[in-house]
Amino acid sequence: MNLIAIGGGIFLVGMIIVALNTRMRYGFFTHYESHIPGLTVVGVIMVIVGLALAIITAWANGQLGH
Repeated sequence: MNLIAIGGGIFLVGMIIVALNTRMRYGFFTHYESHIPGLTVVGVIMVIVGLALAIITAWANGQLGH
């Protein structure tokens, strides 16, 4: 299977997790909180791993230039 597509899928799932787990609390400054902080950490890790997988695979295939 294409590793770049897998990395993109992991990135997308991580972004959805982070987006659905975020809530806004209004005050003097707008604060963003998470419903479940551990799930946010998992989502951020998935975003980082997905991007790293896609970028490293593209770089190794010579698709990012010289």
